[in-house]
Amino acid sequence: MAHPRKKLLIIAAGALLLLALVGFALRQELTGVLDDGVDRWVQVSAGAFQTCGLEEGGHIACWGKLYKGRARRVSGSFVQVAAGAEHTCGLDADGLAQCWGTDYKGSTTPPAGVAFTQISAGWDYACGVKKADSTVACWGHNGQGQARPPAGVKFSRVAAAYAHTCGVRADGAIQCWGDNKEGQSDTRQGPFTGVDMGECYTCGLAKDGHVQCWGCVNRALAKPPKDGRYVQLSAGYRHGCGRAKDGTVSCWGHHNNGQADPPVAKYLDVDLGFYHSCGVKADNTITCWGWNEFGQDPRRPVKRIRHGTTCPWEGLGLVFMMEGRNDKAKEFLKYAIKRGPTTETKKYIGLAKIYVDEGKREEARAMLRKAIQIDPKSTSGEDARRMLAELEGRAQPPPPGGRGPGPAHPPGKRPYRAAPLP
Repeated sequence: MAHPRKKLLIIAAGALLLLALVGFALRQELTGVLDDGVDRWVQVSAGAFQTCGLEEGGHIACWGKLYKGRARRVSGSFVQVAAGAEHTCGLDADGLAQCWGTDYKGSTTPPAGVAFTQISAGWDYACGVKKADSTVACWGHNGQGQARPPAGVKFSRVAAAYAHTCGVRADGAIQCWGDNKEGQSDTRQGPFTGVDMGECYTCGLAKDGHVQCWGCVNRALAKPPKDGRYVQLSAGYRHGCGRAKDGTVSCWGHHNNGQADPPVAKYLDVDLGFYHSCGVKADNTITCWGWNEFGQDPRRPVKRIRHGTTCPWEGLGLVFMMEGRNDKAKEFLKYAIKRGPTTETKKYIGLAKIYVDEGKREEARAMLRKAIQIDPKSTSGEDARRMLAELEGRAQPPPPGGRGPGPAHPPGKRPYRAAPLP
């Protein structure tokens, strides 16, 4: 009789083999959908973890990380697809929105019977321009006011992002709502023909084809080329791409996972996700570049994060944290620590804040001490030092080589308030 430990190893090996075969079969299925020569793609939408395409016949197919309720292929007569973080929406021929995926706070529940001319899916919400009066309606998470559009204002287009939303008004100006900590929701006069946004910045496509961006542009390294002229604009987490009149695509911004390096080709459409980018080429095929850990383009090898670069998991965790979804944020930040470079402190500080909110002071202290150890002289290191001092109820110690004892927080800078112990 086989030893119990040996039996367990055999079972485990069998389970891993089964998962590998299922994954291979799925990749083969999706690769077949993309390369069978039958489907002609007219639009692509890149989400946080997945990619969706609209076929010439009106069907939608999605691939990548499939959350609960997110379909791989949706039959119907659609005219647009919009991929978000954990949900996707399609606009049918009658202008009605259909959504599927994780229904966080109603993100997959559009208003019944309302027809739209265009829709956009953000992180945990979606918005659309209503056919009846050109005003905007939104549904889903509204933690920063991103799903509360201005009443009575007419728009030609709307774009949903992470915690702020923008639209091109009938007069060509761009008006935004939601988070505005970095000035990303400031109104800009036009005339503009398009708008898209990243983590904390907004970019508008001017009528003459050049791109203007505002918000955390310098910090996000999302500065577009001054001499670029485009007919289409798309923005990712911290990178952007523009499609020129001749079909060529150029990109700018963060390039740590190859997301700003499009293959040389002529394109009909381009769209950016969190850390990956996709385009519909002139022959109506879809190609993607950048992060590919979940098979955002199943024809390419799995492309995990590069060691020593900004980790997508950290950014994803911080966005979930901003949305108040601490369970998801903790999952991603822990994974960032496990998988990402050891020289970045934000993930440790983010986890510390979550632990404080949960009343787990010791865990919070451990994360803050780690952040201070990694980078004691940076702004993040000083933030960690200040939080740790407040948690321990003492004056803030000076950083190495600092000017000596000082106040618990710099004058004019609001301290982080630790939650009281239960």
